[in-house]
Amino acid sequence: MENPGTQFSVSASPSAEATVKNQSPLGLLAATAGVSYSAQALRLKMVFEGSWLNISCIIGQQIRARVYVESIDTGLIASGWTVSNGDAFRSYTMSRESAQISNGWTVGNNSLTCAFLLPGLVTVSCEVEFEEYGLSALVSAPLGVETPEVREIAEPIGTTQMGFSNLDRTIRLGGANFGSRESEIFWSQKVAGYGGSWAYVQLIRPGRRRLTFGNLWQNCGHFQEWVLDGLLPYPGWSGEPQPWWATDGYLYFAADSPQNGVEGFQQVIIDEDFRTYTMYVPPPTSVGNSYQVVLRRLDWYWRGTASYDAHSSNYVLTNAGAGAWSAGLHQMQPQWSDFIWHTEFFP
Repeated sequence: MENPGTQFSVSASPSAEATVKNQSPLGLLAATAGVSYSAQALRLKMVFEGSWLNISCIIGQQIRARVYVESIDTGLIASGWTVSNGDAFRSYTMSRESAQISNGWTVGNNSLTCAFLLPGLVTVSCEVEFEEYGLSALVSAPLGVETPEVREIAEPIGTTQMGFSNLDRTIRLGGANFGSRESEIFWSQKVAGYGGSWAYVQLIRPGRRRLTFGNLWQNCGHFQEWVLDGLLPYPGWSGEPQPWWATDGYLYFAADSPQNGVEGFQQVIIDEDFRTYTMYVPPPTSVGNSYQVVLRRLDWYWRGTASYDAHSSNYVLTNAGAGAWSAGLHQMQPQWSDFIWHTEFFP
């Protein structure tokens, strides 16, 4: 990715002369700006600690932009930091019980620390003041933010129609053949390059209601709230908990097979949504540990209403349907405040 170099604009009172120099041998990151004042040279530099050769970093990695004067021992004050592009964030914490993101960045002693959600070219800027000389300078420097290659994401395979079996009186995604490919939704992906690891994380917005024969409506727990679905990370093909996968380019599968029994109720209504995230955490840097970021997101749902028919002593399924689609790349990290494991209902 081509980097156009650091730009400096300098103003001073009573007068100053500024020149811009690009001393990077690769021509990718400008090193200095010279300011002549009272026969002294002030040589400003901005560096990106934690980056690769001051040129690039990976999404989710912590970097620290720092400015200093190279050629003379003088104090400076850096303020008014800005970051264009990249969706900078301060931190992200993720556990089974909760996940929260803190947007923005941390300002330190003439420095800015952050990580980035999005790949591309970002620009970090700040205003530098030299109180001793009555000078000020606007310093801007670019940094390339890179991402692993997502080689393949498979559309869910198997049917996406919701079915129903009066044999065991259970609503299932895909139909009555429990345990077969037709009763599950599948997804798979390959992630390669840049080291680190990745895994699936799934959120659910529970939407299950049931009507007893005593005409009492019951809602499931966390009704219409986004919460973590089961384990963290989401289990792979085997259904067992697994560590995060390496970015080795191998294809990894996961699946889900939502279902709900209806026996003993007049009516059961299913209206649920899911978000399945491909989460990636890059290697740490000299600045600190890296954060989990999103590579892709898959959205899917299942719907249906099972009503008891007294004449046939069976249940009739209506308004049935299911579907899935890609929500795109590099979404905001998922946030939740609880998890769901077993479906509980409350009056």
